[in-house]
Amino acid sequence: MKNQLSIGGRSLVFNFLFVFLSITGLIFILLGSHPSQIENFTLFNFIGYITLTLSIGGLILFQGNLLMANIARWLVGSIFIFSGIIKLNDPVGFAIKLEEYFQDGALAYRIKEWFGAPGFSLEFLQDYAFFLAIVLTAIELILGVFLIIGAKMRSVAFFLLGIMLFFTFLTWHTASCDPNSSYWDENTYPLNELRIQKILSNPKADPSIKIVDRTDLSVTLLEQKKPQCVTDCGCFGDALKGSIGRSLTPLESLFKDLILLYLTIWILIARKRIKPNLRNENIQYLLAFLGLIILLSWLFSWYFPIGFSLFLILGSLWMNRSGGPLLGNYFGSALFILVSFSIVLIYVLRHDPIKDFRPFAIGNDLNEKMTDGKPGVYKVEYLIKNLKTGDTRSYSDKEYFNDAALWDTLNYQIIKQIQKEISPEIPASIGMQFNPLLELNGLSVSSLNDYSLRTVFSKYPKTAVRVNNTETSKDSIVSWNTFNSSNFNKTNYSYLSMVNSDDAYSNAIPFRDIMNNYDQVVLIVSDNINTANWSDFEEWKEMIQLYRNNKVPFFLITRCSLKEQAEFKKNLGFPIIVLQNYDETGLKIISRSNPSMLILKKGVVSEKYTSYGLPNMEDLKSILQ
Repeated sequence: MKNQLSIGGRSLVFNFLFVFLSITGLIFILLGSHPSQIENFTLFNFIGYITLTLSIGGLILFQGNLLMANIARWLVGSIFIFSGIIKLNDPVGFAIKLEEYFQDGALAYRIKEWFGAPGFSLEFLQDYAFFLAIVLTAIELILGVFLIIGAKMRSVAFFLLGIMLFFTFLTWHTASCDPNSSYWDENTYPLNELRIQKILSNPKADPSIKIVDRTDLSVTLLEQKKPQCVTDCGCFGDALKGSIGRSLTPLESLFKDLILLYLTIWILIARKRIKPNLRNENIQYLLAFLGLIILLSWLFSWYFPIGFSLFLILGSLWMNRSGGPLLGNYFGSALFILVSFSIVLIYVLRHDPIKDFRPFAIGNDLNEKMTDGKPGVYKVEYLIKNLKTGDTRSYSDKEYFNDAALWDTLNYQIIKQIQKEISPEIPASIGMQFNPLLELNGLSVSSLNDYSLRTVFSKYPKTAVRVNNTETSKDSIVSWNTFNSSNFNKTNYSYLSMVNSDDAYSNAIPFRDIMNNYDQVVLIVSDNINTANWSDFEEWKEMIQLYRNNKVPFFLITRCSLKEQAEFKKNLGFPIIVLQNYDETGLKIISRSNPSMLILKKGVVSEKYTSYGLPNMEDLKSILQ
């Protein structure tokens, strides 16, 4: 036997068969664990694990680990490159997802539980989430390209294993997180808080709270809390939602990462035998890579990844061969990837994602995006014990309700009611995180003449006015339309405030209920008006005046407080009606730019601009007409 076996091992034909069986086994295991195939759970898992075990044994016996590793690096490399481009397209979105994991009750609670460290926290990483998102995306792209061209495989294999263990841990945490469980959390609070004073006055009243330490200024509490489960791992960002209508479920994400981890282990085993591609091998890998990347691009309806990924791979090969004594190596290849990465990164940060997969993308009907959710499908089973025989059996809800004998509590006892998910709930693309409100408190009589404001009142039938009868000194609430009539003149009635007659608990009008009824409406969106880029402020004011002259309603949506809004309008002389959206995430899904501008026509996003790409006045006049 030769000292160095070829890529085919002892038998190229058999090893190809074992590779095929290995992938087939993974597919059956994945299907068998999916909630929609619950009826075939046992059969699919039996076939999957038997096939996978046979394939692993065959690959070891026929020494096909190099063949398996080369196919694995093609698959993993292609997915890493595509996934990296998806993240590069929207790095802010990836950072937002990392921030969710770094919340104190999210990923950190696992460490608190496992190591008995209730004071442990990852919240400090939230300030670095954007930096980490960029670093992880760059690493993902470099690893993907190096896997395809066979570069530095000894180092790449270990980096790949590390990042896959990290991602697998995240998806395992997401899939296994139980929102009904609890954990002990340690926090320090100042003594002057009202809640703390109540706890200290009766420390044994709540068994879920224990006093650990106390000083003259603060108290440290051990509190039992519910975990903050991240329900969406954010795999492939918003791209899956925007293309196939939903993200991967936590369980699907976990199995996706387990499959990639399995393939990574084969690469790790064969890392010393994988050499940089020869010219013919590069052609073969590029053709195979193109086939998979074209399929993924078609699935996501976005073909930029095809050209950009080819540019990265070919550019890396060119740099390695033509970079001279300093850059003619794989360091030069990595530098080429980083420079290309940085150029795209700067563009998307200034001008929003190249491909907008979010629900507020140009051309989307927002009314559809607010109502495109689907309820989950569940199957209920009852685990029932026969009290006479002692046997325990599972019954479907149909079997249980059709068999009256099972209701006899003298003979049967329900041990457990089990709800199994057949298909997950798909929430609407635009949920209640986006819920801009027009706060009615403090609106003066003079402000009621604002055209944009009056359009809101006219479109919301529950808009009412609280007035005072100067003759009787009694207050009354009348509809907006009635208030505008001659029945309520200034001589006999005085205006007190605007109210929402439909909601006694919130004196505000939900703008999302009427937003899609406008023939045309302009929205300026700013998550934080104090930190927004108002460098072209005069241009913004000029545009607003154009809207006024053309009787086009326009609004500013922000999460900032009423006080901040008032100071902003006073200091900058910003003549605009402000809507408040309390959830900052609901605004960040609209645009990553702060501020940005949307023009809606009957609820359809007609135009969308970032602060770095405002339209000129002539184009805007044409759009508004």
